Amino acid sequence: MTGTDLQIGAGGLGRFYGPHLVDGNVRVRHAMTGSLLVEGETGAMRVVNDGEAGSRNAYTGRGGMMLRTTNPGGAQAAASIGLGGGWSRVAGTWGSLDIGGSLIGRPLFESKTFSHSNLSARPVEITQHLGRPLLAMDASYNQPFGDHPFLVTDTDGHATALHLTQNVTVTTTLGLELGDSATSFVIGLSGIYVVAGSNGVIEAVPDRASADTMFVVASAAIRTAID
Repeated sequence: MTGTDLQIGAGGLGRFYGPHLVDGNVRVRHAMTGSLLVEGETGAMRVVNDGEAGSRNAYTGRGGMMLRTTNPGGAQAAASIGLGGGWSRVAGTWGSLDIGGSLIGRPLFESKTFSHSNLSARPVEITQHLGRPLLAMDASYNQPFGDHPFLVTDTDGHATALHLTQNVTVTTTLGLELGDSATSFVIGLSGIYVVAGSNGVIEAVPDRASADTMFVVASAAIRTAID
């Protein structure tokens, strides 16, 4: 089955005693064949912690492709790869490469309706598969272009020098898709573990250069077929 869908999402990301952000994104995905899809997305995020650091916004973009199994009424699996990046006025630019996989479970429940065809007097049964659980995992390598240190001042007036760092992130997501093939609502809860010797945005001092960290993300999106 080929076609195009549009997804609009929003979420919040944060960790205890650390940065908190809100973000929004728009994604377009097109099925070249029943199993091969291409996608492009763009997004924006904003730091919402108290304090001062200049511009609080960052902007991202990504393009990728996905291979999936074709089993609309049952469990499905998919693998993806993508290339993207972002820009912040205060933190600079970065690029990223990601790979991932996902499993979508069998429908938790179904909705059956009947429709009359012009070619037959007998009603036609239409089954909609609703309420699918999902599990996804992905890893990304993130590389800043150049070094752009910046200062963050908290509400007590304490200033900290930060900068983007090279890092690898591993993300696990549990979610639920509610709806049918035409329109669905997706909710998810993710854990992002940042590894490879840094926590992504670190203090510009040597003794913090090995601090791995964990973020929690809550998100929601609506997806609808447009073609």
